[in-house]
Amino acid sequence: MPVTIRALSHIVLPVADLDAALAFYRDLLGLEVVIRLDPDNSGPEGSIAAGLNIAGMLVPGGTMLELVQGMQEPRAGSTVVALNVADVKAAQQQVEAAGVTPAMPPTEVTPGVTMMFLTDPDGRTVELVEFASGASSNYANLDAPSAR
Repeated sequence: MPVTIRALSHIVLPVADLDAALAFYRDLLGLEVVIRLDPDNSGPEGSIAAGLNIAGMLVPGGTMLELVQGMQEPRAGSTVVALNVADVKAAQQQVEAAGVTPAMPPTEVTPGVTMMFLTDPDGRTVELVEFASGASSNYANLDAPSAR
């Protein structure tokens, strides 16, 4: 019998500079910081969070994005974070007004799916994606039954 998964809980992203990552994810993308742990209050010595600088950010829909400085060196291109937006062209105007140039401007990659790519301070790709159907993920748009 397989494990019953209810939802995606959180994604951990190692970052080189938490302040730079917060400027990107909080200030530019508008994610809310809901928990902060720094090396002085991140738990007793030996705990998994000891010595780490952590910001937990709430992504609309209930998933947490944890930015963690001190965990390991981030590798550019090793992770892509895809965030659903209602209007990718409006998002383009907002990020450009903040002085950020998209790595790829809004592009319709398939009918009804428009993506724009940004690069975070650690060189990680951040995809802002709009689904014309109003879906929240690529898989919600699939008509085929899931593979078993």
